[in-house]
Amino acid sequence: PLREFKFRLLQPMSETVEVLVQAIPDLTPEKATEFLLHLHATIAGLWPLANPSDICREATDVPELSIFNLDFESQCRTAVLKLLS
Repeated sequence: PLREFKFRLLQPMSETVEVLVQAIPDLTPEKATEFLLHLHATIAGLWPLANPSDICREATDVPELSIFNLDFESQCRTAVLKLLS
């Protein structure tokens, strides 16, 4: 099942790579593929940090720990720009 899932991802990933290469002329297909893989890892890591469980949110609900309260959209935007630079 996992292999089948990965095979099903190939077509949409290839299409996305093609769109990225057309939109960003300096991006090669290899770099666009690498970007997508890194973007996936970034989103997978940022999402739970920006959307913590109730117990984690409660633990960081003091000004001294506000650094742990992330805004997903702004952090993801910053990460995308860094990945593309």
